[in-house]
Amino acid sequence: MTIGEGSTLTINFGVTLTNNGTITNRGTIENNGTIENNGTIENNGTIQNNGTLTNNGILRGNGTFPGNVHRVTVETPTGGTVTASTEWAQEGSTVTLTATPSSGYKFKEWQVVSGNVTITNNKFTMLAENVTVKAIFEKDNPTPPTEYTITFDGNGGTSPAEQTTTGKKLTSLPTSTQSGYSFNGWYTAKTGGDKITLDTVFSASVTVYAQWTKNSGGGGGGGSSCTEYTITATAGAGGSISPSYSVGVREGRDKTFTITPDGGYYIFDVLVDGQSVGAVSSYTFENVEAQHTIEVVFAKGNSETSDAAFKFYAVITRAQIAVLLYHIDGSPEVTGDSPFTDVAYGPGTEWYYDAVLWASQKGIAAGYGDNTYHPEDPVTCEQLAVMFYNYAGYKGYDLTATRDLSGFTDAGSVSDWAVEAVKWAVGSRLMKGCENGALTPQKTATRAEAGAMLHNFIERNYLVPPAGKAWDEKFQSSFLGKSS
Repeated sequence: MTIGEGSTLTINFGVTLTNNGTITNRGTIENNGTIENNGTIENNGTIQNNGTLTNNGILRGNGTFPGNVHRVTVETPTGGTVTASTEWAQEGSTVTLTATPSSGYKFKEWQVVSGNVTITNNKFTMLAENVTVKAIFEKDNPTPPTEYTITFDGNGGTSPAEQTTTGKKLTSLPTSTQSGYSFNGWYTAKTGGDKITLDTVFSASVTVYAQWTKNSGGGGGGGSSCTEYTITATAGAGGSISPSYSVGVREGRDKTFTITPDGGYYIFDVLVDGQSVGAVSSYTFENVEAQHTIEVVFAKGNSETSDAAFKFYAVITRAQIAVLLYHIDGSPEVTGDSPFTDVAYGPGTEWYYDAVLWASQKGIAAGYGDNTYHPEDPVTCEQLAVMFYNYAGYKGYDLTATRDLSGFTDAGSVSDWAVEAVKWAVGSRLMKGCENGALTPQKTATRAEAGAMLHNFIERNYLVPPAGKAWDEKFQSSFLGKSS
């Protein structure tokens, strides 16, 4: 149907005009009844609506629409094309948007340029105003190759043919020859660098270089030899360490390792030669003169931005260590009343009440002489050792390990009631002292130190903590009371 310029189509009261095709208006549509549009109305004239206009199709054109019909504008962006289901929409109606990326691009998001609408699942509800939207496209990064090409540079010797990795590792290592020299292996640089082994994981196509030691001559002239040590680097689930596996390092040189958590994980602890160095993101072995190990432990969560952040170097309280050990034991059901006057069940104590009651009943943690527990007091290193010792006794674990403490400069500062437990903790390698030869038994323990002791305790007793989200949540929740 076409309404010509200067012509008027009048829809009387009680009359319904149903459009399933196309109406082209260059004149005037005066609606006193009902217009139900299931097709397209191309309006370059005027639509006067005194009745009901129901639009299930497309309204478009540059004419004049009724006051409850507003314009929808879509801006054409770089990287694709966009369309709206209609150019004009009634208040309260649903507008559907379509974004089609060009080759090499991908759709990122919708942006509202004007109009107070919210776009959800490519749709929004029209309000009493004109709306302008645009799509944001971004370049689609090409998929990186799953395997890499490794080129061998003889560095003065023969250069073998390049190889392609399998599982991002080499399946064999070629040799190189050079007259008067001994082949030391393949490295990431012509001098220095990391030695390449069958455990080396590659992340790109690279060139590796042969390194050499000059052979000794027969007339007393000297060649040189070098000693190489291996640093074994491993990472648990939730992240990576680079370089990884067995890394060869020449004597006297430094080697830095970089630690990267996966999304949704954070660095919980780093153990160097079995001893915690904290939740560091990199570690450097300086002047290497022995074999070493570095191990990374990750945990689920976000150590910096979460409201329930695990603060590594915050102190651990008496309530928190009770909850930690209670969770390790499987959070058994407890009965009875708290013997401590400052641990009564109620708001603010429910997160540790059962744990403190359980620890008291099992002889793991005792209170003070005035029948108090002091749940918010920080735990010292020797108190931490006593609680682990008591827990091990309650579970029937081996308590025979011991070590003479006289080698520590501050052995005399261990409290009499803690000596046996501290000897056991040191003998069991739960406690290792500081680099200056001190044991620091009176030092306030941090969450990181408690986590390191827990890690060593689990390994020593061959415990397997429950895998997955349930264990992660229980472990981290031990530290997330009001003192967090």
